[in-house]
Amino acid sequence: MKHVFRFVMIAALLTLGVGVTTAGEKPPVVVTAFMSDAGPYGESWVLTMTPDGRVSLTVLYMRSPSGSVMARFDLGDAAIEAIYEAITSERFFDLPPKLEPKVLSFHKPALQLDVRVGSTHHNVNLYDPKQLGKEIAVERFRKVWNAVFATIPLKPAW
Repeated sequence: MKHVFRFVMIAALLTLGVGVTTAGEKPPVVVTAFMSDAGPYGESWVLTMTPDGRVSLTVLYMRSPSGSVMARFDLGDAAIEAIYEAITSERFFDLPPKLEPKVLSFHKPALQLDVRVGSTHHNVNLYDPKQLGKEIAVERFRKVWNAVFATIPLKPAW
């Protein structure tokens, strides 16, 4: 029975392609990016990217005029590769889960990157990047963030 279960699980994983890559093939990349520029009084951005490069973007505006924008994009292989390279070269999975100043002010920009490459997952929150300045970890976060938004025509300002 144990062997049957193992066979069924392996067959299911191979059929679905979940986390399975062939030699020389890059693992699938999934990204969720979130940004709020002023807490409940500003803009909120949510971007999700699937392994095949399908991007969904939602922007909520809480200022006057209030409203929302939704868009979908299909990234090409080069854009997906650039995101993967930024994640790898900037050692995203080694970043601390929180990057924030010692003293927190209210309603400053808050950013989050949630990244999965194959079976490896990491979530990093960055609060008030201007106050943190040119810290190395913040710069590494920015490079991955910029790679994610590089080919998207709408970009959050922070």
